[in-house]
Amino acid sequence: MRRRDFITLLGGAAAAWPLAARALENNKLLPVRLDNAAPPLRFINMQTVNFSCWDGSCGDQAFRTLVADLLDLIGAPNEK
Repeated sequence: MRRRDFITLLGGAAAAWPLAARALENNKLLPVRLDNAAPPLRFINMQTVNFSCWDGSCGDQAFRTLVADLLDLIGAPNEK
């Protein structure tokens, strides 16, 4: 089994920002906005996937964008 890349989802929690900073440096950050809180200063200019109005469905634009961004970041799963 191969080792998976670690992806940090940046919400609004201040405790997560050191992990997000490390992920940003390693090009493994996928920022997600869960509410209208301002992000930490280091991340203020980053585009985020906005989940503040997500309806919970897989057809929602925010969800589809997140899945597409994840596939770009980690690649599609191998089919057997």
